Amino acid sequence: MVVDNSPISVSVLYTTYDTDSQFFDIARDIRMECNQEEITADVVDKAYETVFDGEIEVEGLPKQQEEICRSIFKRMQGGRTDEELNYVGVDTRSMAVGDIIAVNGSHYLIDHWGYTPVEQLDKQE
Repeated sequence: MVVDNSPISVSVLYTTYDTDSQFFDIARDIRMECNQEEITADVVDKAYETVFDGEIEVEGLPKQQEEICRSIFKRMQGGRTDEELNYVGVDTRSMAVGDIIAVNGSHYLIDHWGYTPVEQLDKQE
């Protein structure tokens, strides 16, 4: 397996936990059901917040999407700081079910067990 250490394009989107938001119910349903078919660009605009958008290096990691998602997920868990991802665990919640990771333009929903492609978002870019 070839390992490529060149930077990759990554976006991280969090669902809203703001109970005052009119889109809280949509975000809650996404977290509970993980139905990627309901996630459209309109839903992302209303119920998600982009917390990171840029390029990162994933050294020594084969460039397979699921492994990249797993690496980003681990890096954005509470209590730690990741300057490259602009993540400060004491100030920001951890990634959770229902959040989205985009890797080189391909979107993945953090599901209850793994990462589910959200192909309709890939087509809408």
